[in-house]
Amino acid sequence: MKSASVVALVAAVLLVGSATAQTSPTLAFAETVPELSNFTAALEFSRLYEVLDGPDGPYTIFAPTNEGFVTSLTPFESTVEDFLTGGSDEAAHTGDHLKYHVVRGTVRAADLSPGLVLNSIMDNGAAFTIQESRYNAGQFYAVGNNTYYERGNRGKILEADIAVPGSENIVHIINQFLFTEDE
Repeated sequence: MKSASVVALVAAVLLVGSATAQTSPTLAFAETVPELSNFTAALEFSRLYEVLDGPDGPYTIFAPTNEGFVTSLTPFESTVEDFLTGGSDEAAHTGDHLKYHVVRGTVRAADLSPGLVLNSIMDNGAAFTIQESRYNAGQFYAVGNNTYYERGNRGKILEADIAVPGSENIVHIINQFLFTEDE
């Protein structure tokens, strides 16, 4: 009887965990955008969606495209697969890396202005600064990581102000995976 109770408890825990992933509005949204499949895999791998869909939101998410992931990891001689499977030093900190792309509150593209500092939800409070903000031919050029400007680690918003259905979160799709000065 005791082992049946343990099996039932383990099964319940597994079901609750999978139900959380299945009902995550942020994860569900990301899964519908093909160019965010690497970001989606990283959200799932790190379980960051649990934070994003938790009670401390809403959040603004700067989600890098697949190409942004690949391009940004290349200088580190790392691949997306390494990053998502624990095959590199970056993989151990996938959740922290993703937290650098998230700020608390709703920050719309129209709110972005030069010099604006956005504090990420990283445990160390890392922030990035908007380097420039202009509207040109339908694309906002806004997210700039001033600590790695010399490496060219600047992101351009490709699609702005996307509402996450079933959530108060918004997403800006960007063309780079951003890094802090510690990386």
